[in-house]
Amino acid sequence: MKSRFFFLSIVLFFETNHVSAQLGSAIIYLKNDSILHVFINSVSQRAFLDPHGEGIPYKAIDSLLTPDSTIAYQLQDIIPKLRVERRVNIYFCDFSPMVPLQKGTLKKNTIIPPLDLSDVIAESDAARNPLENKNYGIEINPIWLLASIPGSHLIIDGGFSLFNVDRKAEVTFQTEYKSDKESQFILWNQDLVYRHYGGGDQGGFYISGGIRYMYIHAQRIAEYYSLTEQSLHPNLLSKYFTNRNVGLMIGFGYRHFSHSGFYYGFGFELGIYFLNHDSMLNGAGFADIGMIVDVEILKIGIAF
Repeated sequence: MKSRFFFLSIVLFFETNHVSAQLGSAIIYLKNDSILHVFINSVSQRAFLDPHGEGIPYKAIDSLLTPDSTIAYQLQDIIPKLRVERRVNIYFCDFSPMVPLQKGTLKKNTIIPPLDLSDVIAESDAARNPLENKNYGIEINPIWLLASIPGSHLIIDGGFSLFNVDRKAEVTFQTEYKSDKESQFILWNQDLVYRHYGGGDQGGFYISGGIRYMYIHAQRIAEYYSLTEQSLHPNLLSKYFTNRNVGLMIGFGYRHFSHSGFYYGFGFELGIYFLNHDSMLNGAGFADIGMIVDVEILKIGIAF
């Protein structure tokens, strides 16, 4: 037995040093009693990958010998049940307790052909990230929309998202539009927001940063004018003013994405405006003091 390991050590050491561009060399014993000598380019969650993106599924392997500690310990990190032993200069990896293979599945002394893992890897990535195969999203705040239906005012708070820019983030074009037919009030906020997720994939908690353009057309509140001005100029309160501003904001929030494409979330954003603001306009909110304060209680959307 020792001579066998010594012989394999020489073979593996020689081959590994001649394939420096790859991760390493290994002798693989399959469950059908076949033996393969392979060059391993990378280690995935389900199989070894060679330089061509093909590989051998772990479920077909009984044991493995390699002089490369990186291969052995990467496998141990991925497969909790894998047993790894160091024997002289070779690492022995026992796959037998990992995934039992039904008897009769493989014929004895039959070499398993290389397996194209591109579909398997894509399926694994999609299972981990529901947005893996989705690039865009449309969202809306249903609470504001339902609240505006009965009256003369209209509130639309929604956005369009790009999920394919970075699979750990998203870029969103947010729009908030408020209007009132009776008072002729108009407020339009247009945001460009970058959200970065902390979990390694899209979804979960995020931090954000963005820029906002604001347009408002409204009357001043009565307190802006003195009683003398109001008595001398009774039409002051009915006069409209227009204000435009630009600001920066940061925020945080949470989003949950499903494989069906449906998603929901909430968030909070805080920022400041840089241009001179026309204060005390009806409906301007925190913009009157040059601040951006947004609380999103609920947003729902569909990714596609």
